[in-house]
Amino acid sequence: MPLARFGNWDHLVLTWPDGEPLSIGWDNLADARVTGRTAPTLVVEPRDPERTDPIIGRWKWDRLGRRRPSRAQRPYEIRVLLTGVRPGVRRLRTELVARHRPEPPAGS
Repeated sequence: MPLARFGNWDHLVLTWPDGEPLSIGWDNLADARVTGRTAPTLVVEPRDPERTDPIIGRWKWDRLGRRRPSRAQRPYEIRVLLTGVRPGVRRLRTELVARHRPEPPAGS
């Protein structure tokens, strides 16, 4: 399962178990939220996959684990189960609210 790192950086870093990081700038997040209470899940989607480091491939994160697929609903959507994550889901929720400002719908 990937891990999430956040804090005093200008980007969110997700890390695969093998240590490969994926960095997404806060300004490049089309979606960034934590869903669920009993099984909290981080949902992230970059606005521009070409601006991630490394560049993310379509459906790459959906193939995470054969036993527990992430069930992504869009090609570049990333879903990470957060059970047992430290420093805690509450802190991550707070950080996402503080840093991520979704764009208003077109025509607003």
